[in-house]
Amino acid sequence: MGLGQINLTNGQVYNYNTGDTIEGKFYTPWNVVNPYSYQTQIILNKLTSIGNDTIFYTMKVILYTSPSTYSISTIIDTVTQLNNIAAQNNHTTCVGAKDSTYTDSCGNPVWAVVYNTPVIGCSGPPNLERTYLVKGAGRFYRYDDMAAYPTIEGHQSFLPTYISKGNIRCGKYVTSIAKIDPQSLSFKLYPNPTTGNFTVTLSSLLKHRLCIYDVNGKLVFDKIVYDNTMVDGNQLPGGIYNVCLMNEQMIINQRLVIVK
Repeated sequence: MGLGQINLTNGQVYNYNTGDTIEGKFYTPWNVVNPYSYQTQIILNKLTSIGNDTIFYTMKVILYTSPSTYSISTIIDTVTQLNNIAAQNNHTTCVGAKDSTYTDSCGNPVWAVVYNTPVIGCSGPPNLERTYLVKGAGRFYRYDDMAAYPTIEGHQSFLPTYISKGNIRCGKYVTSIAKIDPQSLSFKLYPNPTTGNFTVTLSSLLKHRLCIYDVNGKLVFDKIVYDNTMVDGNQLPGGIYNVCLMNEQMIINQRLVIVK
């Protein structure tokens, strides 16, 4: 649904909050050596410097390729000049750009900039570059250069597949190992039995909900976890507990024994 032209600022496009999860899919390899299928960004912390017109984000970045290869890093991402118009891309155009704004399936205003850019200087055949600036989710792109690069490297796309902001969810969270290979989702508890603290180790280092129920079905622990987690069980009375790990696709359970 068209909304007419709009210029989104850096502060609007890169407006993340702690806990936000932004996921995109590389529909074609951006790098034939490391052809990651998905990239997930999880915002861990946000620090705003009003005087310097800057926001510092601490985020966990996960690059994942099915079925079981992934890399994880924690980085500091800096956004400056919050009131400036967000940059479309880093390419110089000889032809010009056409702006169009529409609302995506989640109701987010998206600014799409289409470039018809010659490949060689300003005299080569045109290619097509689309930049998608999503309010509160960042920058995505699609790049097609059939004239100069007929192979797959010349046709690159990185488009959003899942956005989680507060209570709003859009898309399908598919990066989890369990999404692609459900049998691979598992977790371990140790020590078990335990007299107090215990550790939960996950097979998938992404977003899960960890819950613990007592023998009466009462919820005694509830936390969103992204990684291996140590749980303080010293405040729980001795007994048998059900530890539940869940994501959007499945739920698995294990028994935990606390001895006091």
